[in-house]
Order: sequence, then C-alpha cells, then structure tokens
Amino acid sequence: CSVWPRFDLLGPVGPSTNQTMEYGSARNVLISGKEVDIQNLKELRDLPEKQKKGREKEIRSGAEFLQTVPRFPSRRGCKDLPWAVLFMLTVAALVAFVIYSVVGINTELNEDEDFKHWKTHDGKIPPDVWSDAITLNLACVAGSVAGLIMAFFWIMAAKACPSPVVYISLYAIPVLSILGGGAMVCTGQTGMMIAGAILMLAGMCQLGCVMCCWAQYIPFTIEVVGMVANVSNENPCMVAVSAMGGFFSAAWVILLTVGFAAFTIKHSEDTPDKNKGVMSPLEFCFCLVLYWGSGVIHNVCHMAYAGVFSRWYFSTDGPLLFPSLRVALTTSFGSICFGTFVVAAINAVQMLVRSVRIAAQEDGNVVGCVVALILECIIDAIGDMLEYFNAWVYVQCAIRGGSFCESARATCAMISCNGLKAIIGDLLIDSVVTLGTLLSGLVGLGVGAAVAWGTKGEFQHAALSREVVIVIGVISGLLGGLLAGGGVMTIFSSGTKAILMCWAEEPNRLHEEHEFEDLHTEFNAKIQDYNYS
Repeated sequence: CSVWPRFDLLGPVGPSTNQTMEYGSARNVLISGKEVDIQNLKELRDLPEKQKKGREKEIRSGAEFLQTVPRFPSRRGCKDLPWAVLFMLTVAALVAFVIYSVVGINTELNEDEDFKHWKTHDGKIPPDVWSDAITLNLACVAGSVAGLIMAFFWIMAAKACPSPVVYISLYAIPVLSILGGGAMVCTGQTGMMIAGAILMLAGMCQLGCVMCCWAQYIPFTIEVVGMVANVSNENPCMVAVSAMGGFFSAAWVILLTVGFAAFTIKHSEDTPDKNKGVMSPLEFCFCLVLYWGSGVIHNVCHMAYAGVFSRWYFSTDGPLLFPSLRVALTTSFGSICFGTFVVAAINAVQMLVRSVRIAAQEDGNVVGCVVALILECIIDAIGDMLEYFNAWVYVQCAIRGGSFCESARATCAMISCNGLKAIIGDLLIDSVVTLGTLLSGLVGLGVGAAVAWGTKGEFQHAALSREVVIVIGVISGLLGGLLAGGGVMTIFSSGTKAILMCWAEEPNRLHEEHEFEDLHTEFNAKIQDYNYS
C-alpha cells in the first residue's frame, strides 16, 4: 500500500507515459513524470472523508499545474497584480502621510516656552540635536556593515568546516540561555529572577533535546549545511541583496516611526487616549503597514535566493542572481504582496489582542486576561504556520512564476506526494541561522558602541551625555547587525527549501550533476522510512 515504490527514482512507471493519463486517473496523479496514488498517501489516510476529498482536490490541481507549466518560462505574466498595485499605493500614501505629519512640527515647537532656549538664530532644530542624530545613525550603519561582514564569514566557515559550525550552533544557544538566565537571577530583583529562572529552564530543556533527541539528526544537518554554504560561496553577490534588503527594511521602519511620532505630536490634543490602553485604529494601521512592508522586503530577498539555488540545481544557462531578483521585483511581486499581507494582518490582529490582554491585566480582569492570552497564542501559531508555508510557496513562484494560490497548490502536491515532511522534520538548520544572526548582532553592538564613543567627542554642544549616546549607539548597532546579519542568514533557509523542492522534482540531478551522492542517498532513506512507518 505504500506510495514509495511508485515514485522513488524510477521515472515514469506503467500508465504514466500514456497520453490518456496526462494528469492522472481517478486514483493517481502525475508528479514530475511519476505516478502517485493519492488515496494511499500517508498524511491523508486518517483525515475525515470530507476533508480528505478537499485535500485530494488541491493536490490534483497542484499536480496539474506542475505538469502544464514549465520551469523558468521565458515569458511570465504579472501574477496577483492588484496586490502589487495596492502595495505601491500604500507606499505612496505613507510618504504623503509622513510629509503631512512632519510639516509644521518645527514651527510649533519653537512657540513652546520650554523649547525657546534650544533655538538658534534661524529658529530651527539646533545643530547639537542633529549631531546626536548623526552619531546614532553612524552607529546603526556601522553595526549593519559589521553584521554583514560577520554573516559572510559565518557562511565561509560553514563551507570550510560545517561540522563545528553545526555543533557550536546547537550547543551555544541553550548554553547562552542558561548563562543569561543565571545572570538575571543574580540581580536579586523578583521580576528578573522569575524571568531568569524561566530562561534557564528553557535553555536546559533545549540542551536536553540536543543531547538526547536531536543527536541522530546532526550528521544529516551537517551535510545539508555544507551543500548550501558551498552554493552560497559560489554566488557571493547574494550578500549584496541582503545589504539592500537590510537598508530598505531599516528605511521602512524609520519612515513609519517618524510619520507616526510626528502625527502624534502634531495632533496630541486632538487625539486623547480614549481606548484605555487598547490599540487605537491608527496604531493598528501602523502595525499592519509595518509588518506588510517589512515582510515584502524580506520575501523579495527570499525569492531571489530561492531562484538562485533553483537555477543552480537545474543548471540553467546565464547568470543566476539577476533573473531571480527581476522575477521577485516584477512578475511575482504581486504574489509576494498577497501572501505577506495575509501574514501581516494576522500579526497586526495579534498585537491588537495583546493590547487587550495588557489592558485587562492592568484593570485586574483575570478572566479577560486569560481569554486574551489564549487567543493571542492561537493567532500567533496560525501566523507562524502561514509564514512558514508561504516561504515554500515562494520557491514555486520563483521556479514557475504562477500566482500565489497556484503555487500554494503545487507546493502542497509536491510535499505531500514526495514525502518531503520526513526530510524537513529532521533538519536542524534553524540553529545555524539563529546563531549566525546573533553573532552578527553582537558584532554590530560592539562596533556601534565604538562609533558612538569615538564620534561623541567631536561635537562640543551635543544635547545628550556621552553615556546616553553610547547606550543608544549600542542599541542602534545591535539592531543594525541583527537586520543585516539576519538577511544574510536567510540564505541558508531559502537555499535549503529551494534545493529540497528541486530535488523532489528531479532527484537524480543532485548526485549526477552536483555530485552530492551521500546526501542524495540520505534523502531517499528518510523518505522510505517515512512511508513505511
């Protein structure tokens, strides 16, 4: 009854080559030239009949899309175009909103008696305020550059010695959690002690999982990390995409923050707090647009990376990065905007529920606080699942250029019919990504502090003290390093997803053209164990 004998590297079998079975029979579907009995799929066996029929329909539709649409078509139509237009209109409206909010702020402040002693002869914000702003921006930029460099060296280290990188990543994170929790407990403050104890407990649980439960998956993860790092080093220009993504992400956050703060200052008397701590409509829109824009920038980079790895796997002619980035910014941009908007809306609703929970907690409403907390956890889980699935969908968008819904069905068919869950569940690559991002943030923190300390003395009339500027510089450098380093580390997760999706479509290329024989054998063994379990 197993599906495995029908699609394990055997190519087209039996009736799959007949013209009468172009897309499959009543029981079977064709996935990449291989016939699969969907009624015997392991993940569909225990579903209720109604839900099972719905999943079968989605898988059939996805399989038909995979069979009819070629990989990397020469001409791609713009998919989900209304969502791209809506996003661009949102950007234009945001710029207009910021301009409207900022205009007149200086004049209003100059009329304030407490502000008059700050004024210069031209009645504008004094140079000493700008000097602090310049210092902190330099700290953020320096931290971003340092984070990029650290992340690039982390990828090079993963290529040169993947085994130490994986082991350090798996053990360093729980150990750091335990040490950080211990430091918080030593402060003696009740709140810090409770938080530190929880952090230590989480670190010990994760360390136990690494030593007892995940040890068998470490050699497999080492092989995957080595392969992805090897491809990444062959295409170093992807780091430039990460740098641009980090720059636009920071610019998006700054633009929104400036606009929101300026609007609040300008209309502080007209907009009193009538919501008793609950998020206002303006704050909800702020969160929605913040998540949407940041997510779009992140997913454009992710789709570009996925396109590079996919074109490498299928050995396409010509450059790898430029065509992949062009697809992400043009024909598939609407699909990115659509999928990201759904996740952004869920995250914004989660923030709304969180504000309700905090308000209930401050009012002493225990029942309301518990209900809001449960809703917050449910919404958070839904958002995480959608965000994770969308990352796989964007790989299909990069390869075939379908709409978001078409690519989602194709992704569902590919994962369900090829047993990719067995491989995905055994990968521990997120630990490598997390530690690389953390190291980039720490390096950015140090560089940001050094820049803030070094440049502060050049300004004789600075508004803030040296200590305050250094603290804010540390925070700015940390954020810059995390944003830049996290963007580079996304290459690991994007590359892994792209190669797995491509391998499911044409497995033999991995060992015949790219000479990863051991990894190819490991993939097959895991899928076979999954289907026979």
